[in-house]
Amino acid sequence: MRPVDPVAKAQPSAVVREKKRTKKTHDGWPVHSLRTLLTDLATRCKNTCRAGEVKNTIRFEQLTEATPFQQHVLGLLGIKP
Repeated sequence: MRPVDPVAKAQPSAVVREKKRTKKTHDGWPVHSLRTLLTDLATRCKNTCRAGEVKNTIRFEQLTEATPFQQHVLGLLGIKP
């Protein structure tokens, strides 16, 4: 058996090659870098709404609905969407 060269370039596994080819994980979710993941998660927002006159203003906050992918990621992080 030949010793392994410690400085040889690592060869990607079949799973990694498949992810690169399809740009999806084994369970069908899109593959992201940290930057693109944060960009995807950043589309959620909280709106503060006001209605009525100055004296009788009603205020409420509304959080946009999470996409299925955002729900998946937040679930992996243990965060309730």
